[in-house]
Amino acid sequence: QERPKGVTYFSLKNDQDEAVVRFLQQHDDINWVRQWRTEPKPGHMYGEKLNCIDQFEDGTPDPGFELGMKSSWSGFIPLIWRNAVQYQKDAQGRRVKDGNGNFVIAGYADTVALWEHPWSIYDLLKSVDDDYRGLMSRDFKIKRIGAKGSNKTTYRIVPHPIDGQPTQFSPEDQQLAAAQAIDIAPFVRIPTYEELYTYLNGGQAPAQTAPMAQSVPVQHQAAPTAPAPGEWPVQQQPAPMVPPAPPTEIPAAPVPPAAGETGDVNPFLSS
Repeated sequence: QERPKGVTYFSLKNDQDEAVVRFLQQHDDINWVRQWRTEPKPGHMYGEKLNCIDQFEDGTPDPGFELGMKSSWSGFIPLIWRNAVQYQKDAQGRRVKDGNGNFVIAGYADTVALWEHPWSIYDLLKSVDDDYRGLMSRDFKIKRIGAKGSNKTTYRIVPHPIDGQPTQFSPEDQQLAAAQAIDIAPFVRIPTYEELYTYLNGGQAPAQTAPMAQSVPVQHQAAPTAPAPGEWPVQQQPAPMVPPAPPTEIPAAPVPPAAGETGDVNPFLSS
């Protein structure tokens, strides 16, 4: 199954690119999932990321271990992307290109987007969350430091303006967050043993059901529903963040897709 359609993905493609955002999650609400990465193959030049069954490396039966696959990790945080580029689209919702093959820009507007990020960014987000009384406390500026395609890219996240104080969500932000809310549950859905085994083995189902493999797919954190107007906090006292243990091995993350692109197809992401 494909990723949910219509999701805008936050990304900064080039060195020194920057954007102003308002995070829509903080503290322990940031969603994450441990994943297996396949070898590169057609349509997946960096390999395909598939959600693990054994999310906590506690011995839960998982065909990824049996195949000796490399593990990866992804976090997902929704945000309001200030003044994000808006592309012209046709009647089918596809972006329109001009005569030179470039997407036609229709304008700029605040947009709810999803930032899919590796462990290093999750670690940075935790620090910012602690330092500024919550990621939702104010607007932040994110700056990319690293050339396009570099696996050594880092990010800088600082308040915007730099000396700004905690601020309430404006009525416009509250309405936008509710109207364009992103359901993160499909991104962190855990497949059953049979689903993952069958996919990794070219459609061949396992001989028998693995123990502990029939539970209903779960997610690490339930994506919160956007509060009604007037319910957004000015600031919150952060609860202690207890992150998952870092994965055993984290390969270099591929360049994230541009705004509006759907990225790789994952058969275990529900529509």
